[in-house]
Amino acid sequence: MLLDDILGHERVREGLKSAAASDTVHHAMLFSGPEGVGKGAVARAFAALAACPNPSASGDACGTCRSCERILSHRPGEETRHPDVLWLSPQSSAVIKIAQVRDLLGIIPYPPLEARVRTVVIEPADTMNVEAANALLKTLEEPPSSTRFILITSRPDALLSTIRSRCQAIHFGRLADEEVERGLRAAGVGPEQARRGAALADGSLGVALERIDDPVLARGDEILGRCVAVRPGDATAALQLAADLADPKDQVPQVLEVLLRFYRDALLLSVDASERVRLTHPHLVDTLLKTVVERLGTEALLYRLALITDTQRAMTSRNIPGVLSLERLLVALLAPPGREGATAIRDR
Repeated sequence: MLLDDILGHERVREGLKSAAASDTVHHAMLFSGPEGVGKGAVARAFAALAACPNPSASGDACGTCRSCERILSHRPGEETRHPDVLWLSPQSSAVIKIAQVRDLLGIIPYPPLEARVRTVVIEPADTMNVEAANALLKTLEEPPSSTRFILITSRPDALLSTIRSRCQAIHFGRLADEEVERGLRAAGVGPEQARRGAALADGSLGVALERIDDPVLARGDEILGRCVAVRPGDATAALQLAADLADPKDQVPQVLEVLLRFYRDALLLSVDASERVRLTHPHLVDTLLKTVVERLGTEALLYRLALITDTQRAMTSRNIPGVLSLERLLVALLAPPGREGATAIRDR
């Protein structure tokens, strides 16, 4: 995709086109923001613009020349198809090693082969080990005039502060649900599935594409229906449901995500019945959500959201087993208000 074709990030895209037109592009840019929101796509499109010999009237790359075709067809992990666009990513391990950076630094002192400037993209930049980062730092301090660096990360704080200070910070926010939905529709997803996928994606098209075929999320309505069907306070039924939902064990995080979205919907309805437009599950308002709102009330719903988020945090930070976490959580979630019994598994 060209810059003009990318979903969202209009301010970033227009700023990059303006800088390219006025030849004021910073020698090193740090693209930071959540996973899956389009940072890599923008970097690729901007690299095409930097190498394009015939930009369009809008200030974007033409998209049709040989240079654009080679750059825009590149995908992460593939060999670079344009000699003046270098993409540095982890290879055999999870880190970018100093040998990779040294190979790169052996190239950039020479002038570009075809384009006016060379573009180096490092993704994800936070995977550089300390030696690799320090080797790159020396080049960022005295950058060659014919090379521009784009560092991409969702964890900018994991980079050396000295590297961050030498880069122009460009932040990418989350996409609107409508933008994610359009992206899913463009990928061939049906209207209703795209709407629900967007609501579950937290503003990330990448996350939406990963989750759209997730078997747990696909049967989210069934899971929620089973939860609501448990008689409040029936701990035996809650434990049996937890055992069913925790099989296989690796699907527990997705089950927690389904529960979190549902109880958030219930909270929104309990505060303002007109909030239907913001719900992840508007189709469940009359069948399940109203039942839960009437059964629990706002205060109990807030408590249940805290239980779910604390459980998610504990599973991540303390490696609490998924089955145990889900058992304790469901016993508490499905208890009558004020009689939850099990307290949240909190970090200590």
